[in-house]
Amino acid sequence: MSDIAYACSDGLNLAYQVVGDGPLDLVLVTEWATPLESRWDIPAIASRLNRLASFARLISFDKRGIGLSDRVGVEGVSTPELWVRDLVAVLDAAGSQRPVVLGAHEGGQIAALFAASVPDRTEALILVNTGARLVRTEGYDIGFPPEAWNPDLAGILRIWEEGGDGEVHIAATATDPYWRTWYARSRRQQVSPAAGVALMQMFGQLDVRHALGSIVSPTLIVHRVDNGWWDIAHARYLASHIPEAKLVELPGVDNYWWAGDADSVLDEVELFLLGERRSRVSNRVLATLLFTDIVGSTAHLSRIGDDRWAELLNAHDTVTRREVERFGGRLVKDLGDGILATVDGPARAIEAALAIREAVAELGLSIRASVHTGEVEPRGDDLGGIGVHIGARVLHRAAPGEILVTSVVKGLVAGSPIRFESRGHFELRDIPDRWELFAVVDQATPDGLAQPAGAGR
Repeated sequence: MSDIAYACSDGLNLAYQVVGDGPLDLVLVTEWATPLESRWDIPAIASRLNRLASFARLISFDKRGIGLSDRVGVEGVSTPELWVRDLVAVLDAAGSQRPVVLGAHEGGQIAALFAASVPDRTEALILVNTGARLVRTEGYDIGFPPEAWNPDLAGILRIWEEGGDGEVHIAATATDPYWRTWYARSRRQQVSPAAGVALMQMFGQLDVRHALGSIVSPTLIVHRVDNGWWDIAHARYLASHIPEAKLVELPGVDNYWWAGDADSVLDEVELFLLGERRSRVSNRVLATLLFTDIVGSTAHLSRIGDDRWAELLNAHDTVTRREVERFGGRLVKDLGDGILATVDGPARAIEAALAIREAVAELGLSIRASVHTGEVEPRGDDLGGIGVHIGARVLHRAAPGEILVTSVVKGLVAGSPIRFESRGHFELRDIPDRWELFAVVDQATPDGLAQPAGAGR
């Protein structure tokens, strides 16, 4: 990542950034609510920016009044024409004469207006999840009904404080507290609540239909079919009004170009610009995951009461963290009645699970646990990805006192003294295929029979 630089437009300082040194210039004109600098702290965004920078000199900027650029009064937040002027100033400062312009969300409208207004400086135009106009009007019956588009301070404050309504842009905010928190923080970093109201009001009036027929640059339109903000009809309208534009419709609901299956979007961008889909840049890594869960927590709470249960949970958390760290692991997050941790290897994860089971038994508690090794996607201090989902599903199959592992784990510890007993093949909710699961078995009993983990407890 390069340093932030500043361009000057109408006496205002505009923050911009150049990353990569590919043979073509690509300028991003994207959603105003994704901060220019802090986006690099988000693996899901940074990995997609790095992929673009792997074949292009990637130019990004904060529009006037937003983020790291000079702020302006609420009454003069900006206009589309001024943002086009700002884009020219940034390109001049970055030494870019004829870039590819990639516009997404409301940035797509600015990109389209730029391509129509300054055709000699537009190598190609890419529009992702956008449209000519957001709110319905005469002659354009696509988008939000006018009566439903009424941005007010109360609604903006709810988003700025709580991250509400984020799922329409980033589907994960509906289920992942990390993304909901980030969604609210990103807005606070970009503009004040009052400026947010003014911007939303302006977006409701923004209309570039008149410019579409003047676009002469090669144009690619990529749109997610089930986008909840920009209906697919917006993309089809663009395709029918921009001369010789190519439309690619992709599955998905996320509005922000980098959210969800963004690699499918970037595949189309690469094919359009390079004539081929290159290998994807991924931030996924292989990790061993340990999940635990207290058995009968609700019954414990009912029997001993809130105060005593809180003390018991604190003691549980202390010994659990201790044992995870003793075996070289990292506690990822507290799940209320259990934990998710990563451990340096499946054998050590199993040893940690056995140690946790023994330690909490001294507190009068019993746990179940699961261990899986698979691909995960780091999200700040948290983890996402299919590996996390598999580990959680396996945990739900474990019996009280049992440490259940996948066949992946069993194969990785082959040759170790750890023994397993097959529990059979299972379907895991929302996970493809059937999975054979194995219980960790304690060392042999005096009569030579294998004793399942947790038996007799």
